Amino acid sequence: MCNASDSDGSDETPGGVRILNGKWCNAYLGRWPVRRGYAYAIWKGSHVAEPTELSAEEAAGFWTEVGLVAAAIERRYRPVKMNWLSLGNTVPHLHVHLVPRYRDDDHAGGPIEADAFDRAHEHPLDDDTLRTEAEAVRALLNGPHERKARDAAGGTPRPEPKRGVGGIPKLPPADRTRHLAH
Repeated sequence: MCNASDSDGSDETPGGVRILNGKWCNAYLGRWPVRRGYAYAIWKGSHVAEPTELSAEEAAGFWTEVGLVAAAIERRYRPVKMNWLSLGNTVPHLHVHLVPRYRDDDHAGGPIEADAFDRAHEHPLDDDTLRTEAEAVRALLNGPHERKARDAAGGTPRPEPKRGVGGIPKLPPADRTRHLAH
């Protein structure tokens, strides 16, 4: 495993509390939320900086687990949109930021503001809130559909028709359009 892939494997790190210890990634609910429900997933395997460096099996497993985390965040926090950010500009190891976007977002319809991650450090979640929220998201990740998807070990689960990742109904087009029109 690459040294950048995870700190020491602890459930609690300075940056957040682990919500998924998957086969392909670890995911954490962030201590410094860019938006309410902010999480990030870190590739567990050998060092890669880009998702294009993964084998087909690794990519399927990684993105399946990231999708399960995103679905749990969506169920818990009910955003109108989820931004999946794979940046790597500061930390050149494959990881994805999951940033929920809400109707009252000051930057609705646009990208996350350039200083969002810096400003998030001004308002960290307190330990009790972070642990409570992480436990709630973890519980959503332990549903039967999620367990089945994780047990598929590298396979991509087949969602039901007209449903999103994790079996969650996709937002109606009108809700997505309304969010983008703000």
